[in-house]
Amino acid sequence: MSELPPGWTTATINDLAVAGGVTDGPFGSNLKTAHYTPQGPRVIRLQNIGDAQFRDEYAHISPDHYEQLRKHAVEPADVLVASLGEQLPRACLAPPNISPAIVKADCIRIRTGAAATGVYLMWALNAPQTRDRVAESIKGVGRPRINLGDLRSLEIPVAPLGEQERIVAAIEEAFSKLDAGEAGLRTVRQRLKRMREAVLAAAVTGRLVPQDLTDIPAAKLLAGPGSEPHGDDELDDLPDGWYWSTLGEVSLSKGYGSSVKCGYDSTGVGVLRIPNVQRGRIDLVDLKRAPVGAISDDLMLAPGDLLIVRTNGSRDLIGRSAPVTRDTGCSFASYLIRFCLNSAVVDGEYVSLMLSSSAWRRRLEASAASSAGQYNVSLRTLEPMPVAVPPIAEQRKIVAEVDRQFSFIEACDRAIDAGLVRSAALRRSVLKAAFEGRLVSQDPSDEQASVLLERIRDQRLTAPSAKRRARQTA
Repeated sequence: MSELPPGWTTATINDLAVAGGVTDGPFGSNLKTAHYTPQGPRVIRLQNIGDAQFRDEYAHISPDHYEQLRKHAVEPADVLVASLGEQLPRACLAPPNISPAIVKADCIRIRTGAAATGVYLMWALNAPQTRDRVAESIKGVGRPRINLGDLRSLEIPVAPLGEQERIVAAIEEAFSKLDAGEAGLRTVRQRLKRMREAVLAAAVTGRLVPQDLTDIPAAKLLAGPGSEPHGDDELDDLPDGWYWSTLGEVSLSKGYGSSVKCGYDSTGVGVLRIPNVQRGRIDLVDLKRAPVGAISDDLMLAPGDLLIVRTNGSRDLIGRSAPVTRDTGCSFASYLIRFCLNSAVVDGEYVSLMLSSSAWRRRLEASAASSAGQYNVSLRTLEPMPVAVPPIAEQRKIVAEVDRQFSFIEACDRAIDAGLVRSAALRRSVLKAAFEGRLVSQDPSDEQASVLLERIRDQRLTAPSAKRRARQTA
């Protein structure tokens, strides 16, 4: 620990707590699933404890069982510490309306005494230098843990009480400004999401690029004499030269992928799976392969193919698509459906954009089947889905304009990510400075922390114990 400012000292968590003020939750048969009730006193669990933030996740036990576990009780302004997790110690304050409540196993309650306020201790536990010291002695690799004894003996820098109040006020003022900045960034991100949806909607309804009346209408390439267009009530009327078709009609063939067992061997044929279809693109990272000779030639992908995810645990991820724009030398797995598009009529990237538009997504998700927690679409579902087909030259202009506008949106998204990273770094810097005595100025008139702690220790030594008082009154 670095040299402390004048008037500061160090103390263990046990020194800063009232007698019996540090405890963890009941283990084993004292608190089982069977003890939980729909209402009653609350049980504070790991999911309730965020970084300086109490999360309102609810669990309850009966009043009678609470009385049996009262030594684990939580009161407003107690410090709650997660003893299990990636970043330890993670601490927050119990909210004003928490009582009656207890902590569960893997949660620790600290009730501070006169030498430190609970909010000061909470911020000190979340400070980066505290976490660095705890990380050096952490128990467990897969499930990092700090035990109760280690937390009790953990030393914390203690400022004079007056300075503690100034430190807490300065932290909260700085974090309030960072909160406002982050909220602004997230608002911009939501607007970018709406902008992306608006670009797609304009792209597939003929409002993104000017029409060129010299382009050959799609209907002349797609339909023979007597063919009727496929209207769609949910989508806007189409511009001149556009044509309603279906996904099946703009494809030369379609089918499911291979069920051959694949692995990570360096030899064999690459097989694209659901993770390889990302954000409208084919991603060849994390590529599995099938044994040589196990994949038939008719299941090899070619430029102009369109892959669609046909099953997923999340409704909004089914129907995710990506065009094959170059020769990958790969096949595709059975959880994907391939449409071999008629490249004289449709551009694969344009069709993929169409399939990601809001109107198309609504139709797809409404028709998805659900079984055993999985959502599914089939060839039978996808083939009649409507596709608005502009002239092929216009499709390519649309794709180029969407790419241009999406590049701007993605650059803004990256800037937002960078801003959030900088904000998180500023939070760490504020906390680090706070508990090195660099955030607020020292006041020589404040009572030194060591003097206050020594007085509290003397009072504890001279105060009669509970057992002694019980004997005296017997």
